[in-house]
Amino acid sequence: RTEMTFADFLKWMSANGFHEDWLLTSTQKSFRKYAKAYNVSPDLVESVKRIFDSYDEDHSGSVTIDEFQKVLQKAFKMAPHQELPQSRVRYFWKEIDLDQSGTVTFEEFLVWWLQNVDKGGGESGLQPELFYRQFRRIGARDRRHHLSASTAA
Repeated sequence: RTEMTFADFLKWMSANGFHEDWLLTSTQKSFRKYAKAYNVSPDLVESVKRIFDSYDEDHSGSVTIDEFQKVLQKAFKMAPHQELPQSRVRYFWKEIDLDQSGTVTFEEFLVWWLQNVDKGGGESGLQPELFYRQFRRIGARDRRHHLSASTAA
């Protein structure tokens, strides 16, 4: 049996007592891992996780397209009676479900959320005008291409 003096205990405690592995839960550790990987605060990751969990209605640990549609309604700040066109829901679903598994994990959700809804700098909410503007640019480019092709013929 080895005895430890109080001075030895203080040295050990100062070196090991505040180690992350001892002080944080596994959930807090995962928040820190994601925060470090995506260069955001652990508090933001925790906040996004609460949002994710609130839409994971069946508590499966993943979000389906039907659950995700409700996320979009909130992100677009739509009234409860309004619905986003299914073409837009599918567009965003293709962006978030990159592995085409049919469900979205928290990490997939976090990446999408940080890219589209909350960039960590206080900006939040999808901006419909920016979303639709990209289609107008594409449409205008296609019309110019169509006109130049028809005048060349």
